[in-house]
Amino acid sequence: MNPQGDISRELREGTLKDEELDALFKIWEETKGTSRESFALESKLKYYIDEAAAVRELELHVEEAEFRIREATLKTIQEVEQKIGEWK
Repeated sequence: MNPQGDISRELREGTLKDEELDALFKIWEETKGTSRESFALESKLKYYIDEAAAVRELELHVEEAEFRIREATLKTIQEVEQKIGEWK
């Protein structure tokens, strides 16, 4: 497995949104040949990628929770309307 290729792929898939990450990626591309610098930058890039993934995962959880709340609210409203109809 090529870690540099993995980072490049992840960045191309939309993780790259932050100006600092963009700058780090450019520096990383320029220093691929020096293993110490490349490793340090790769570690920092991986950190940003992981943080972006964590943020996205939280956003998806929030969206799912909001959807479930809307579903439950709609179901409750329908049940209340049905009960009101039965009382009439």
